[in-house]
Amino acid sequence: MRRASSWSFSLFSRTTRHAALVVLAIGWLGGATSSPARAQEEPSADERARARFESGRAHYDAGRVPEALADFEAAFELSRRPALLYNVYLCRLDLGDVEQAVDALRRYLAEASVEQTERTSLEARLVELERRVALRARAVAPERVRSRREAPTPPRVLELDTGDDRGTNVAAWALVSSGAVAMVTGVVLLAIAQSDIDEVADGTRWSEVSGSYRRAPVASGVGLGALGAGLAALGTGTAWLVVETP
Repeated sequence: MRRASSWSFSLFSRTTRHAALVVLAIGWLGGATSSPARAQEEPSADERARARFESGRAHYDAGRVPEALADFEAAFELSRRPALLYNVYLCRLDLGDVEQAVDALRRYLAEASVEQTERTSLEARLVELERRVALRARAVAPERVRSRREAPTPPRVLELDTGDDRGTNVAAWALVSSGAVAMVTGVVLLAIAQSDIDEVADGTRWSEVSGSYRRAPVASGVGLGALGAGLAALGTGTAWLVVETP
């Protein structure tokens, strides 16, 4: 059997714009022993974490910060080593995500073992970043309120007059007129039917009243039908005019 060597890494040092990033050394110990059978097994979570860390460091050195961030976050999830939160903090800061950078730095100071001198420096940095986040939040909130207040009223869409209202009014008036005519016709027919009924009641000879007797029910039925249809047409036309009139 061969003893697995211990391995260590540093939280990279790189100059971005005009500021040099802090270097932090962390020991990362592998398993105590391994065997040929062990070498053929699936890599442990710690080994996968180390691979993601190495990938992240390569991405960061090449300037691929989003890819480096993904690797460092994956390494942290696999190993739960608090020191990796510092790498996450640096990447978030490079990407301009100050709120998430503050969260990562706060967790790093809470969970990792940090020398007092470095802790003092980082705590001061955390206070400054938190102040920046608070100032940004106060600046954004009034701007959102002002944007809602000053939002322009959408212009009212004017409808083009195509003359359809005129045609609608004509049809409504025609319905009213036809209803009135039907009602008059119904009244006339009912009057005729009543006259025939009176004639039959007063007549003494069948030859004199037989025609009125046969005509009265027909005139009465048609008159009632015409009166009802006329009333319906008149009501519909009137309602139509009321609805369509602006």
